[in-house]
Amino acid sequence: MGRLVATSARISSNAAARYGVAFCAVVLALGVRGALNPVFGDYLPYVTLYPAVALAAWCCGVGPSALVTLVGIVGARYLFLSPKYTLSIPDSPQVVGALAFAVGAAAIAAIGELVRRDSATLHRAQSDLEEKVQQRTAELNDANHSLGELSARLLAQLGAAALVELTAFVALANLYSRTNTALGVESQGFSAACELRPLAVRSSA
Repeated sequence: MGRLVATSARISSNAAARYGVAFCAVVLALGVRGALNPVFGDYLPYVTLYPAVALAAWCCGVGPSALVTLVGIVGARYLFLSPKYTLSIPDSPQVVGALAFAVGAAAIAAIGELVRRDSATLHRAQSDLEEKVQQRTAELNDANHSLGELSARLLAQLGAAALVELTAFVALANLYSRTNTALGVESQGFSAACELRPLAVRSSA
């Protein structure tokens, strides 16, 4: 699914590619219908064009879908409807069939456009999320590296026993803070009332 969305996004970003893919799809659909002509005869002249419209709606948009519909109607009229190899106006049943195909193709194109836009939005959101995850991962790696350096300096200055004691004290203070937050205990203002003043710097005589 992700590959289909990415492919659709790449095709949608290039107008020439959109219409090129749509034109190739309708030509292929007409070719398949021509290969099935011994089976269908004059019946179902548009049967292979519906997948081409769906493909154009999914990958290319409304304009290329309209191109598929127009070329499909003209091609089916010229190749498969009696009298063949002419673009004269067909009889009433054939006109009704062409209009029914046009209405069905328009419905497919509208639904496909909605799905394509939603998929493009999800693809952009996924790309933004992946970028944020990579950025966050890099920040965490930097933080872990800095923490490792700080731990190494503390170990060198304090020793293993003092570092373990300091770590336990920090963990206990963190536990107190989380417990107070969970119980709704708010600050009582002691930090402001009992704030220690910085030591005065002694001037050398």
